[in-house]
Amino acid sequence: MTATSRFAQEVRVWDDESRRQHDEGLRAGRELLTHLGVGDVGDQDRLLAIPGFERLLVRWAIEFPCNVEWYDKKIPVQQLYYDISRVLATVLGVAIVVGTTALVFWKKDVTTAQVGVLAAGIFGVLQIVAAGGDPKARLGGFRKARADLKEAMFTFAETWAERVLDPAGPTRPTPDFVMALLQEIRAGRKISRDERETFFGTFKSPTEILGAANAAVEAVRGRRAELAATSKDAKATEASQEQAALTRIKELRGKLAEATAQKEALEDKKVRLKARQAATAALEGLQSQIEDVETECFKTRRLLALAANGDAAPSL
Repeated sequence: MTATSRFAQEVRVWDDESRRQHDEGLRAGRELLTHLGVGDVGDQDRLLAIPGFERLLVRWAIEFPCNVEWYDKKIPVQQLYYDISRVLATVLGVAIVVGTTALVFWKKDVTTAQVGVLAAGIFGVLQIVAAGGDPKARLGGFRKARADLKEAMFTFAETWAERVLDPAGPTRPTPDFVMALLQEIRAGRKISRDERETFFGTFKSPTEILGAANAAVEAVRGRRAELAATSKDAKATEASQEQAALTRIKELRGKLAEATAQKEALEDKKVRLKARQAATAALEGLQSQIEDVETECFKTRRLLALAANGDAAPSL
């Protein structure tokens, strides 16, 4: 590329309508000169006729007042987006918490571990959606940049008020003012660059979004493992209780069979004693033993009925 074509390209970039318009920057530059004490239009025209000074002034206007106006237009949009996202997040969060809590109380067959899996999945989806951008960081970056630009602009105006023109000669700026203007342009560019880094830092790459999705999947998987462990423990406890109930029923049945056999043996003995016309005292003692055994049989049958009506009943 020749020097002529390169210069022509630079001119096209400078005059590109997609950039800040020259007239807007020039208007803001004249306002700066007015604030600095150069209110006479003739003096302003003579300053702007100096080679390079008009472009320098326009560059300062682009970095400061023009950018401030741009932020004034964009901040309400970002504020609206931030408010909407915050309201949606709050509403969805409250709905999820209330819904899962109600599910626990209304659905007796739903366990807390199952609700945890559901909540982890829903919050995982919300995290993936939120990973696409950070409206709070964008809004904060816009507000900070606007505040920094305004502070620098007003400080510069206060510092160089009535100090622009060189008193020793014709209408021209002092070398110190030109140097300060260049430094301000660099400072303004840094403020805008920092804001752009903050803004573009809110855009997540596909890798970062997939990372958030993977974290959500791991959270659901962890909840699922907890659910499986809880279910396994519950089944083990239920099996243990059922086995204990069956063992208890078996013991009671054995005890009842033993008591019934003992009663039959005592009644048979009583019949034989009556046949031999045994003493009344012996018969009464034997009858007392039979009654004790009957009481034991009744108590055992009662305990057996209670055990059979428990958790082990369906297995009987």
